[in-house]
Amino acid sequence: MLRGQNSHLVRSDQKSDLTGLTDSKINYRPWYHFSSMSIMHKCLLIMAVCFASLMVIAIVGDSKEHIELPNVTSGFTEDDIRKLLFSSFDSNKMTDTLRMVTQQPHQAGTEENRRVGQKLAELWKQNGLEKVRLMEYDVLLSYPNWTNPNKVTVLGDDGKVLFQSTGLSPDLTPKNDDSSLNQEDSYRAAIQWLAYSANGTTESEPVYCHYGQPKDFERLEKEFGISSLHGKIAIIRYGLDYRGDKVKHAAARGAGAVIIFSDPVEVAGQGPEADKTFPHSTWLPSHGVQRGSIMAMKGDPLTPLLPARRDFPKERTIHQAKKDHYLPNIPVLPLGYADVIQILERMGGPQVPEDWRGGLNITYRIGPGFKQNGNKNDAKKLRVDVHSTLEIKKIQNLIGIIHGSEEPDSWVMLGNHYDAWVYGALDPNSGTAVLAEVGRAFAQAVKRGWRPKRTLVFCNWDGEEHGLIGSTEFVQEFAQVLQDRAIIYLNVDTIASNQSLIVKTIPSLFSAVVSAAKKVPNPVESERAKGRQTIYDTWKAYYPQKGNFTWLSPDVPDIDLPGGGTDHMSFLNFLGIPVVDFTYRNVSWGSYPLYHSRYEVPFVNEHLFDHDNLSVHKAIGQYWAEMARLFADSPLLPINASCFALTLANNYLPGIVKNLDNLHEKWPKEMGPAVKQMRNLWRQTWLFVGQTQKFEQDVYSESAMNAEWANRRLRKVDQCFVNPTMGLAEKEKEKRHVLFSLSDADTYSASVMSAVNDKITEFKNAADDKKRLELGQQLAVELAVVQYSVLCATNILKPFY
Repeated sequence: MLRGQNSHLVRSDQKSDLTGLTDSKINYRPWYHFSSMSIMHKCLLIMAVCFASLMVIAIVGDSKEHIELPNVTSGFTEDDIRKLLFSSFDSNKMTDTLRMVTQQPHQAGTEENRRVGQKLAELWKQNGLEKVRLMEYDVLLSYPNWTNPNKVTVLGDDGKVLFQSTGLSPDLTPKNDDSSLNQEDSYRAAIQWLAYSANGTTESEPVYCHYGQPKDFERLEKEFGISSLHGKIAIIRYGLDYRGDKVKHAAARGAGAVIIFSDPVEVAGQGPEADKTFPHSTWLPSHGVQRGSIMAMKGDPLTPLLPARRDFPKERTIHQAKKDHYLPNIPVLPLGYADVIQILERMGGPQVPEDWRGGLNITYRIGPGFKQNGNKNDAKKLRVDVHSTLEIKKIQNLIGIIHGSEEPDSWVMLGNHYDAWVYGALDPNSGTAVLAEVGRAFAQAVKRGWRPKRTLVFCNWDGEEHGLIGSTEFVQEFAQVLQDRAIIYLNVDTIASNQSLIVKTIPSLFSAVVSAAKKVPNPVESERAKGRQTIYDTWKAYYPQKGNFTWLSPDVPDIDLPGGGTDHMSFLNFLGIPVVDFTYRNVSWGSYPLYHSRYEVPFVNEHLFDHDNLSVHKAIGQYWAEMARLFADSPLLPINASCFALTLANNYLPGIVKNLDNLHEKWPKEMGPAVKQMRNLWRQTWLFVGQTQKFEQDVYSESAMNAEWANRRLRKVDQCFVNPTMGLAEKEKEKRHVLFSLSDADTYSASVMSAVNDKITEFKNAADDKKRLELGQQLAVELAVVQYSVLCATNILKPFY
């Protein structure tokens, strides 16, 4: 290793290059360290509070309108503001909002969803937001044939139908409950479909492909001799990866169609019987399916880099999007476990490996094809019929403002989306109802005489479910403005559990997210009975630190990086704006069982998991408000640069060092350039660590008036890691963050330095030394791209002399 005496990358006689920097790790005490003193109190040591009346310009659009801000009362303490915000939350109002927006299915681009956006705009105005605006984009969306369901058919001799799915999920919602009184039993709620599936029919033999990951297809080839799917129908389980990646991997191997099914081992944990699933619990019933998008990109597929405004041209045709595999060319549909068993129990071929078995009471087999017993009921073929269309439709983002009193051009952004696959009471409208209440709480505080120093921007996105379209188009339209003004983006997509808070963010925000969680009362009575009085206490209990941050405070629970499945993605990956994504989650779930099904109705929120008057929703709202207040009102921004730097040095680089060490032993010549560049990156990273600590010392030692320059530099650190031309962005222009952009192999899961790690994988799989020599040089360049960003961050934090 780099710090070890036997490392192939740094020899013992080179350790002097790091003198003083590695020692700082031992004595590290974060700038916003975790102690009984709050972050705000530390900030007050740096900068005295001052208030002023300002005239500010509207945040988005061309309006010249100015808003006269009232004089701000100076008597509010941090605790006063928090109490004012927390006490304003009204669970009954959240219930009303939730029921209002979930009366009908409201997919993006439909008239029903347009009305939801308009209702929310009116609600936000009534709640007191100061400027509310709907912003339209014209984007390519996908829909099923609402009157001709997609179906799967098992065929016998002479085309005899042995089984055919209905393509519909039945309505099971109790009708004698207040939460269901105004809910429409729409025919559109029943249709089982996946957005952007190709329209068409495939008739062939099935092949069981487990989760459809690259390693699963490799195993099919190595253990079962199936090197290509050759027009076969791939049967793939939901779980682990983005459904669009499953389709992409299957199509790349020649699949003629794909069926993605929900296995009861994941979605019916107490058993598949009707009395153990919805509406008796939050487990998925047998005919329930997970809808979703299978597009292989984010944003409007016809305007990959330009905003999809009506006055901008389409950069790409539908034909080109399909040719480049951004849109699938094969039919794909979802199935529930009551239907897929009709296929799986008939399949022939060898049994699947033990770790590929699911929860159905059958023998899972690989195929291809069906068992042949010599009788007339033997299945011969499987047919997939998908009826889908592609249409240019309007979506509308909803934006609302509370203007800042001192720094109106510094934005704290809060976001959720409101479009849904069906009713959406969990994803996304649990978050929609909470966001409306967060906005009302802040507006109430303003009426009481307080106003945030920085501007709050409330965002309800449209088109998220089809591929993060609304938020991506907004980021593309306002990219330069956002990089200049946005401090942070705080996202809540879904609330679907009452077990524990879970937070995903980047290392520079670890301190802030923990501090805020310690301020929010625990909403769950059983947790309070265990002595866990705050949401932080439960979070720490269910998600203890895994040990990979032992150099940091033990107060920090396990915190994952943000992935790619919701609206924070473009803010972080495209612009380098720090993000936080949070919710309540059951530790044992990947995603919640009712995910994207028609059974996401208010009955679930109100009676199955948050039956104490939406107390969990309220707690999420209070946490959201506390995070927003912290960044909107703290004189010194709670961005921890030294935590960022030390995480890079202690957690991100060592794994790459180990990989390079091992490869260098076997291929010293080919890996030589990368090894040399790794030494440079290592040294620069520890220079970055040293500069972050010097910066923090300077902030404390200088006059409080210097918080302005400190904030300006802190806001630019993350943006140093955005490179629009190199790294992943060289091929995928939307993936510009050299640390946190997602790998093309897995567009859901968080990853670190994907371009570097992908190149290492290519090197390992290279066919010969000539190719390895080329890849070793390319790997050196990828490491240099990271070093260039670290150098930028180092320079940002110091004077230019």
